[in-house]
Amino acid sequence: DMVKDHTIPQGVGVHSDGALNDGGVELVTPPIAGIHAERYVKRLCKALTNVSASVDKTCGLHVHIDCSDIAEDPRMIANVWMLYAIFEDALLAVVPRSRRSNSYARPLRGIETAHAINRASRDMSMLEKLWYQTQSDNEIADIKKGKYHNSRYHILNLHIFFHSKEREKAHAEVRLHSGTISERKILGWANLHTKMFDTAKRLTPSDLLDVYSTIVEPREKIKALADLIGLSQTSLAYWYNRYMKFKKTAEEEELVPSPLTIINTTNLCAE
Repeated sequence: DMVKDHTIPQGVGVHSDGALNDGGVELVTPPIAGIHAERYVKRLCKALTNVSASVDKTCGLHVHIDCSDIAEDPRMIANVWMLYAIFEDALLAVVPRSRRSNSYARPLRGIETAHAINRASRDMSMLEKLWYQTQSDNEIADIKKGKYHNSRYHILNLHIFFHSKEREKAHAEVRLHSGTISERKILGWANLHTKMFDTAKRLTPSDLLDVYSTIVEPREKIKALADLIGLSQTSLAYWYNRYMKFKKTAEEEELVPSPLTIINTTNLCAE
């Protein structure tokens, strides 16, 4: 009804989603950026608030990041992947329990993964073999034909990148955040990941592996990430507040590593 009445901004897609509770729908914005994106999100959130829309624990916020400028550069894709593998503890610390244990946004986890990514970064096909955990070029080719594959259900979804057949449409997806109709949460989350992707493009593996991989304490890791990507003090204070809000449950839980942390890196990354 909101679409018919033009209550929500033009271009928003409304889709069913089997992962949501009965009656739930997924809203998909068109590609947006900059000040236009900010205004668009504010209009959408206002419209949803006005009709008393709500979210529950089955809902998630997915952000798609343009990768068309690095679509043919395995080093840059590897840098993005490494950045998320190393700093995902900081990201997990600022989301609620329902997202940290969510099967649709599994952790990448572990410095072992980051080192494996670095060794595979010489060639896109090596990155694909690491991501899909197979040495078979034929199997990978078959997997990439489909939009949906189990590997997409990680905090960072690179299957959607590898699946893309057109360079100008290449993008990655961040799946971790809980569903929300708060413009502050949506814009803050989108800004964080846009900065992470932009920062990954200018880093070297040694920047990530030698400096940041030794930081363990979540608060320190949040601060290190904020400094690295150039977050404002206001934004840092917001993420600190999120961390403190969820700190108790984060400390009480032991996160289960995803399959990506138990891969045979010797075989997958062999020359």
